[in-house]
Amino acid sequence: LKRKWEFKVVYLPNENISSLSLLIFFFEEKKLLILKNRMRNLRLVQENFGSISHIKLKESEVPIPNNNEVLIEVFSIGVSFADVLAYEGNYQDKPDLPFVAGLEVSGVVVAKGKAITSLDIGDEVIALTKWGGFSEYVTVDANYIIKKSSNIPHSIASTIIINYGTSIYTIED
Repeated sequence: LKRKWEFKVVYLPNENISSLSLLIFFFEEKKLLILKNRMRNLRLVQENFGSISHIKLKESEVPIPNNNEVLIEVFSIGVSFADVLAYEGNYQDKPDLPFVAGLEVSGVVVAKGKAITSLDIGDEVIALTKWGGFSEYVTVDANYIIKKSSNIPHSIASTIIINYGTSIYTIED
């Protein structure tokens, strides 16, 4: 599996992560141990409302998925108007500070909770997050994830949920 970054905001190369992701495919029963002890998660963290100038690139632990969640290695993000409003502090569902924006992502499933039967490690997916998408890894409730068609590149798939829906609404309204 070769990492392919398609971030529109920032390019975050990390060659070591992809080899660790391969380990997860072969040693699924030990995946949480590998994730917890070996991998990092770079995130775009907003510390104050008002401007994107308050965004900082920070490292954190890779989140561990709960029973009904999936851990996605993010390949591409959608940057929506809601993200901009959130950065300004003007979004109707204002997140607590500090926060990581990003409501839509596409990527690959690298770990999953015990209750997940509809997705497998290695599946390419599109997800609607509740913030947190502007990161290398994000956990998402499986109810908000769909498998990505191999005919759709990640750069387009990551914009289907919010940006495409907003565009259709704007045209039809």
